[in-house]
Amino acid sequence: MEIEPRSGTPKCVVDCATPSLEDIGKDRLLSRVSAHKSQLVVQLRRVLLEESSVFKAKGDSNNPYNVQYAGPRGTYTEKSVQQLVCELKQRVDMRTLSKEDEPFRSLGLAESFPDAPLFDERRCYNTCAIVSNAGSLYKSGLGAFIDSHEVVVRFNHAPTEGYTSDVGSKTSLRILNSQVVSKPVFGFLDSPLYRGMMLLAWDPSNYSATLDEWYKNPDFDLFSPYFEHRVRHPSGVFHLLDPRALWTLWEYIQSHIPIRIRKNPPSSGFLGVEYLALCRLSDAIPI
Repeated sequence: MEIEPRSGTPKCVVDCATPSLEDIGKDRLLSRVSAHKSQLVVQLRRVLLEESSVFKAKGDSNNPYNVQYAGPRGTYTEKSVQQLVCELKQRVDMRTLSKEDEPFRSLGLAESFPDAPLFDERRCYNTCAIVSNAGSLYKSGLGAFIDSHEVVVRFNHAPTEGYTSDVGSKTSLRILNSQVVSKPVFGFLDSPLYRGMMLLAWDPSNYSATLDEWYKNPDFDLFSPYFEHRVRHPSGVFHLLDPRALWTLWEYIQSHIPIRIRKNPPSSGFLGVEYLALCRLSDAIPI
C-alpha cells in the first residue's frame, strides 16, 4: 500500500539517493544518532512537562483517585539498590488487612481474614523468581530454572499449564488485581489456576479514603469473591492488601522522580517486586 505524501511534499521513489554507511562514515553516523537522541529527549521532556494532559491534573479523567500530593519530587541521583531498599522498608508498610481492622470487625467479618502471614518475616528466603506475564517467555526453556527458586511469584491470570517448559509449574504466591478476582471471565472461585498457593489481592482506593469508604465503594467488588473464597478454603492463605499502602508506595516513587508520574497506583508486577523486597528476600530475580 502506498502512503500519499502531504501536500507540497515530494513523493520518494525507489531510486531516491540513500547514503550508505560507507558514504556517511562511522563518526558522522554516530554524531547523527547522538543528535537525533538529543532531539527525542527534548521532545519527550516538552510533552511530559508542558503539553501532556495525561500528566496534569485537569479534572477527574486525569486524576481518577483524587490524588492530592504535596510532598517532594526528587532528582535523578545515584543510589545503590541497598540504599533504595532500606529507604523503602523505612517508609512503606505493605500491610494486609487483619481481624482488627474496621469496618470489618464491626460487620462480623473479622474471622474471614487468615491468621497466617504471607511470609514469615523472621526468615530470609535465599532465592526468588518473579515471573512476568510477558510473551517473550514462550519457547525460552526457563521452566526448570524458575522452579529451582525457593519462592516463585506470578501475577493475575498468567497460565502455567501447557507452558511448564518455559514458565515452570511452581507458584508460591500469586498477586491478583481486583478485576481478576471479581470478573466472571477469569473464573476465580472455580479455576485451579488460583489453588494450592498463597494469594494476595488488591484494589485501589481514593488517595485519602478510609477503609470504610473503600469498602463501600471499591474500584471492583473484590469483597464478595474474597469472602466466598475464604468460606470455601478456610485454611488457605489469602490476604487483601491495605489500599492505603498502595499510595504510600506511590508517594515513595514520586518522591524519587522529578517529573509528575501518573496518579494511579502501582501495578501488580511492581507490587510483587516491592513486597518481596520487604520480605527479606536476599536474591530476587525478575524473569
